[in-house]
Amino acid sequence: MEKNNEGDGASDNYILVIDAPKETIEIKKHLVMNGYKVLLAETITKAEKLYKIYSIKMLFISLALIDTGAVQLIKNISQKRINHKKNSQVAVILLVNARQDQALHDCMIAGADDFIIKPFTKNILLARMHAIEQLLDVKRLEGDATEEQKIARDIFDAAIKTTNIEIKGMRKHCQPANVFSGDMVLTGKHPSGDVYILFADLTGHGLSAAIAVLPVSNMFSHLIRQGDQAEAILQHINTQLLDLLPTDMFMACCMLKINVADKTVSAWNAGMPDVYIIDRYLRSITKRFSSIAIPLGINELAAEDIHFDSVKINAAKQIFMLSDGVTDSMNEAGCMFGVRRLENILQNNLSESNLFNHVINAFKHFKSDSRIQDDVTLISIALKEMLNISDPVTNSVDVSG
Repeated sequence: MEKNNEGDGASDNYILVIDAPKETIEIKKHLVMNGYKVLLAETITKAEKLYKIYSIKMLFISLALIDTGAVQLIKNISQKRINHKKNSQVAVILLVNARQDQALHDCMIAGADDFIIKPFTKNILLARMHAIEQLLDVKRLEGDATEEQKIARDIFDAAIKTTNIEIKGMRKHCQPANVFSGDMVLTGKHPSGDVYILFADLTGHGLSAAIAVLPVSNMFSHLIRQGDQAEAILQHINTQLLDLLPTDMFMACCMLKINVADKTVSAWNAGMPDVYIIDRYLRSITKRFSSIAIPLGINELAAEDIHFDSVKINAAKQIFMLSDGVTDSMNEAGCMFGVRRLENILQNNLSESNLFNHVINAFKHFKSDSRIQDDVTLISIALKEMLNISDPVTNSVDVSG
């Protein structure tokens, strides 16, 4: 093992160079002369072993050694940087010969930070090192801020969880674009016995979008316990948002009221995507609750201006809701997921009891490895569990032929 007055500990920060022997010795000479601690590897396999043992802050990797294992190593390093674990702040610099465009593209997409074209002088190497060290300092500060946001997010989540009620048959898939999510799902049971669900999407994503989550959650919970009607609750929340949010922010939302005794669901949609009522027995989308009002937090709103639409439900019915982070999402090819694609998936799987999983898997397949641009939330409510009665699908003759 190379030793250059770097001490014995794997806790020291090393530069790991992966290249042919002659090249690594030359690079090491320049780096050691300027006080850097250096580890050498001639293969990706050896580099992976060193990476697991030592604290690495920079990794130089020659594109001449690039294969699927090297690309995966870069992906793993990038992911660890995101997750802020051991070796979390590692810069990956590619050593590139001319005419290696495709390999360079693949590695940069995998998460490499920079590249240097061979041949290069000692001064170019050290100048690039200095620039990368500044980048690492910024990433380190971002990592600390991210950890603080995660703590705050956990407090937010715990506060909402203590006021929400568990709803039988409800399934949720939430994927924030950043640490915080501007999507919010609030649930409560009204003294009348109705189940209230407020599904909301605040402008943007991240911490700025989550600023109203706790105030809205607290007001929603308090007013339900107090026995206020849904119209009054929405009016109060709107007034609160007008006072709380800057003028360029608002909250799209959909309020559901589920009356188990009368077997009805009522909805008021203000700026959210359609809410679907799906009948697995009839194998069709039997109702869409489309947006009929502007989002909250924009204009004054009177309770008498809020009108709920209602539909009868039974055990074969299923409620399906989503945020626009699903339909507006773009993949690497620049295509939008879109409403048509969503409804095609719903229509083709209406008879499936695991429709929720079909939609999630289709969305994941569509996105592949591309980053989500907005908070993503999907909600499914199987009403047979809430209504606690038999499912006509399982108690009927198969009419599929």
